[in-house]
Amino acid sequence: MPEYDRAGVERCYDLTAEKYAGKLLHELDGKPFDRQILDRFAKLLPKNADVFDMGCGSGHVENYLAEKHGVTVTGLDFSGGMVSVASRFFPNMKFIKGDMLSLDIKDDSIDGIIAFYAIVHFTLADTEKALREFARVLKPGGYALISFHIGSQPVTVDNYFDISGAKATWTFFDPDDIVESIKKISEVSIDEVIIRYPYAGKEHPSRRCYILWSKNRKSGEYLLNS
Repeated sequence: MPEYDRAGVERCYDLTAEKYAGKLLHELDGKPFDRQILDRFAKLLPKNADVFDMGCGSGHVENYLAEKHGVTVTGLDFSGGMVSVASRFFPNMKFIKGDMLSLDIKDDSIDGIIAFYAIVHFTLADTEKALREFARVLKPGGYALISFHIGSQPVTVDNYFDISGAKATWTFFDPDDIVESIKKISEVSIDEVIIRYPYAGKEHPSRRCYILWSKNRKSGEYLLNS
């Protein structure tokens, strides 16, 4: 598995932020399952919840939660270009520049985390570090929902969105590896693991995994509606 090139990935998204938003701003319109699981996640949150969208990109997931459920979400991305574009498209929402591997957020301070495809450039070791950061900042009883591509071979793109110099490598994971990484964190438990096949013609043709997990939640407290 290639090493995580933080500087290269940041440059890639800074260069492509405008085109990325143009392509993905409305992608949830064609993904009914993603909307459904976000709806279910929103129902788990307490009133006036403090939620972060990690690796928020253009802010479309955050916007969905706000428009559909009135959830207040802070979008976090390490690409200043992405933060700028997201802030322009959604001026009433909050976006900040930050690193998932070293979050400037207090311990036990937030109610929920969404991380849709936020780990796609990490190695497994980097992913474990990010997951531990998520667990650190979640309040007891808080929930995190992550998603990623399933596979074994990384994909490197030299000119993302046909923009010269926008190069990054996407990592594909075995769900069992991510499950085991979460299980290493003593204070969290896995509530649900779902695998879905791609929507033909609407996204990269890879299977996807979604994992919902919670922090310090007692047995029997699981609230997700079927």
